[in-house]
Amino acid sequence: MVTRHTIHYFKEQLTTFLGNNPNAKIVGRQIRKKNRILLENPWEDETISFLLSGRYIPQFIDTINSLVFPPRFSAIFHIDTNIAEFIWSAIPNDEAIISRSFNFNFNGLNYKCYFAQASDKLRMLAKHAVRRKWYSQYEHRNILYLSQYFRDIEEDPDQAEALTPISFFIEGFNSYDETFLVELSKNLNFNMQYLL
Repeated sequence: MVTRHTIHYFKEQLTTFLGNNPNAKIVGRQIRKKNRILLENPWEDETISFLLSGRYIPQFIDTINSLVFPPRFSAIFHIDTNIAEFIWSAIPNDEAIISRSFNFNFNGLNYKCYFAQASDKLRMLAKHAVRRKWYSQYEHRNILYLSQYFRDIEEDPDQAEALTPISFFIEGFNSYDETFLVELSKNLNFNMQYLL
């Protein structure tokens, strides 16, 4: 038996997410002549949404409730582990950057920075991502590239052996603080031209 979820259901189930991302909203829209429920305006960005349907909805709800979407970045912040994950792309497996890591000292504190495979949470998001507008000054937060990658490997699993979806991670935060994340990122971005 298929459960018919409603907007009210998702608003109740995503209370934590909506509290952490107050500009996001859950709405009904017609897409390709079908009525759909979408999570709109993540990152305060109207160009991309997440489709709230499919057999993995309970997992998607758990995933999204553990994330903050920093509006100024193509990133997600894992509030359960206090790790920032910057969305990169799917790149060839032999790229040296995949194993690159370093420590970054900022304001007397040490932050572990590294490239690694995209988290399972980001993979879940990518599978539910929907383009809402064609133009995006933030390149749809890079998530549509990953979404396409997962569609491609469903059609041709051999591609999974050639490419790896990666992200850039920063560990060492005590909690989510957007102002501090911006400050740290500006300093790190300046220094990375010398570190990488």
